[in-house]
Amino acid sequence: MDRFNAAVVVASLLALGGCAKKVVPPEWVRITPEGAGDRVMYLDDAHIVVNAGVVYVSMQSRKAGSGPDAAGVPFGLIRAEANCPAHRIDPTALKEEQYDAAGRHVTMQLVSLSAEETADVLARACKGR
Repeated sequence: MDRFNAAVVVASLLALGGCAKKVVPPEWVRITPEGAGDRVMYLDDAHIVVNAGVVYVSMQSRKAGSGPDAAGVPFGLIRAEANCPAHRIDPTALKEEQYDAAGRHVTMQLVSLSAEETADVLARACKGR
């Protein structure tokens, strides 16, 4: 292979490598106000996704006092749709998958957000949209 072809191959590999999707860790932001009860909700601020005009958010529930990545504590994961024009999160979209302390799936239940939590999620999810 001559130098020109070798340079094209290397440039192509570098270009493809630049297109590779970078892994972004979750950025859990507390959305439950202090002193609001024993359940604390967190929003993954790093993975708010817009797909076909629909805004998807991921949240996590934990017992008060435990961080969002605390090991050995039961938790719930919620994926929901934020309706920015109507300024609401549909209750039917709030399905919480619950996991035990070992991370095994336990059950699924519907969950609700307080008015303060809803306002915080919508402010973050709909910002600039």
